Amino acid sequence: MEDCATNSKKFYKFLGIRNMESIASSQKTGEFLNKLKKLINLSKKEKILDLCCGYGRLTIPLSKKGYDVAGIDLMPTFIQEAKQRAKKHKLNIVFRTGDMRKLPYLNNNFDKIFCVWSSFNHLFTPKDQIISINQCYRVLKPKGQAIMVNEAFASYRQHLEKVFGKRSAEDGAHHDISYTEFDETAGNIGFSVKYEVPYHNRKKFPRSLVNAMEKYP
Repeated sequence: MEDCATNSKKFYKFLGIRNMESIASSQKTGEFLNKLKKLINLSKKEKILDLCCGYGRLTIPLSKKGYDVAGIDLMPTFIQEAKQRAKKHKLNIVFRTGDMRKLPYLNNNFDKIFCVWSSFNHLFTPKDQIISINQCYRVLKPKGQAIMVNEAFASYRQHLEKVFGKRSAEDGAHHDISYTEFDETAGNIGFSVKYEVPYHNRKKFPRSLVNAMEKYP
C-alpha cells in the first residue's frame, strides 16, 4: 500500500485546481465561511490555520476580511497558486508546503484550526489520523479549537474512482472516519469533542459531518 501522501498527491494532481473550483462555487464558499465563523466563533484577534488549504479557497477570503490566517498544503502547485492569488489581492498571508502529519509550526501557536473537504479522510490508517490530530493538538493554544470537516459528496467520489478504482476507500485512497472513531481518537489525545453536526443535508450527503473539538487547558 502506498503512503497516504503519495496517494493524495496523485489524486489532487488528477483533480487539479480548475476542477476543485468547479465543485466549490463562490456561493458555497461564502456559505461555509459563515458557518465556520459561527461554529468556532472566529475572531480577528486570533491566529488561524487553514489546514490543507489548497489554492487558498478559504484562506484568501478570510484574510480579505481582516482575519490573521495562515495556510498549509501538501501540494506545491496549490501553494504556488495560493501565493499568486494572495499577491494579486495584496494580502500578506504565509502559505507553506507541508504534511498534516508533521506541521512546521511551534507549539501553542494557533487559536483555531480548520480542515475542510475530505483532506482528513485521505489519512487512511488510524496511525496517520492519530499523528495528525496530535499535531493539531500540539500547535493549538490551550482552549484552542479545531474543526475537521469530513465530506464524501458524489462528484468527489467519482473522481476518486477515476484515479483509484471503485474500491478506492478499501484500497487505501480514502477513509470515511465515523463519529465513534473520531470521538475516541481525539478524546484519547486530549481534545474535548464539543459537537458533531452535518455539514450538508444529511439525506443527500449521509457521510458528511463536522467534528468540532477543543484543546483541554
